[in-house]
Amino acid sequence: MAHYVLVVEGEAEIARHLRSALALEGYDVIVVADGHSALSLIDGAMPDLMIIDAAASVVNGIEVTRRIRAAGMDIPIIMLASRAADTQPVAAFDAGIDDFLPDPDATDELLVRIRVQLRHREHRYQGDVLRFGPLKLDQASREVFVGDRSVVLTATEFDTLILFMNHPHRVLKRAFIYEQVWGYDFGPLSNLIEVYVSSLRHKLAAAGAPELIHTVRGIGYILDDHRHCQETHASANP
Repeated sequence: MAHYVLVVEGEAEIARHLRSALALEGYDVIVVADGHSALSLIDGAMPDLMIIDAAASVVNGIEVTRRIRAAGMDIPIIMLASRAADTQPVAAFDAGIDDFLPDPDATDELLVRIRVQLRHREHRYQGDVLRFGPLKLDQASREVFVGDRSVVLTATEFDTLILFMNHPHRVLKRAFIYEQVWGYDFGPLSNLIEVYVSSLRHKLAAAGAPELIHTVRGIGYILDDHRHCQETHASANP
């Protein structure tokens, strides 16, 4: 069964190109021109993935994302930078997108990112509930709790957290996190991990968790319940 991809793109040229490229890859594609139409469609049938122009008309891409996340929908969302407006990736990630493509014409890269997001969506974790300090993560239902308070995470935030919880007290290199969560390494100049770790810290803290995810300067991150994690706490793994 083909995956259903919803594209929200107001520029006719880009919309036609995306429809053609995605159809050639075997996806079922629906293209709408504005955010309001996208929200109406989602009410009837939730797509497997969304591609949305940051400057979508009527309701812009960031607001569409906020409404989807507020409704508890776990749809992978890839946002395309707009040719018509300056887009702030950090604000988009804060709203709940899963990936951001700064070049709306980079079709090959977009197709790779789509495959990565769909692989994450289809993957079903097995095993018991994971616990670390006040955190509880249900791998089957993909729910996260701090004590008895539920924490709503995007698909990529969840995959990032489960990676940390499967490797507690171990320093994880940036390249390892990229490969495990996104399927490829964005390189040393990317700040994507920083954005997601910052979002995770914020959401967990808002639910009452102490600081648990620590930065190990020049190496990566560690999930540790000691409040002051030293750089020499552990050697990097893997």
